[in-house]
Amino acid sequence: MNDEEEKKKDEDFLLELGELDDEFLQRYRQKRIEEMRRALENTPKFGDVKQLDKSSFIKEIDNEKKNVKIVVHVYENNVEACVSMDGCLKCLAKEYINVKFCRIKATEAKLSRKFSQGGVPALLIYKGGELIGNFIRLSDEFGEDFYATDVESFLHEHGMLPNLEQTCIRDTNTGEMRSVLPQDDDFYID
Repeated sequence: MNDEEEKKKDEDFLLELGELDDEFLQRYRQKRIEEMRRALENTPKFGDVKQLDKSSFIKEIDNEKKNVKIVVHVYENNVEACVSMDGCLKCLAKEYINVKFCRIKATEAKLSRKFSQGGVPALLIYKGGELIGNFIRLSDEFGEDFYATDVESFLHEHGMLPNLEQTCIRDTNTGEMRSVLPQDDDFYID
């Protein structure tokens, strides 16, 4: 075999090897896309603020999936800052559908009278059954009248809300665009 034939044989082998690698990578990509789609389908979605009482409080936190963040608003009626916080959390719940937003009245939770009068509005944030954030008397931070963007920024600053930036991928089978949560996000599932 001369040098040209040898060179041609090597080139053909490399082309064939490249095609095999492309096929393998394509199958691998498809498999990962399907895994991510299933993970997104299995991630709980909420989208509203759930009212809790003393008996449901612990159950709602302890029985939730370990990767779900739970934001609990501790409030009292007729407190202007609590009314503002309720409105803010209703907006955020629609935007952050994978975060569970709840509310419980301080007196219903059997908190002290002093806390019920001076500690609200408060936000308790749980993940995996553990308290990871505890913010009381948020009217000191926000005043009596504030907006969802204020609360959102505050919770982002403290690492209590996931990043909403998403990556879009195209399903090669259907051509449909799908959103995939970023890997550095709390909702990324290996």
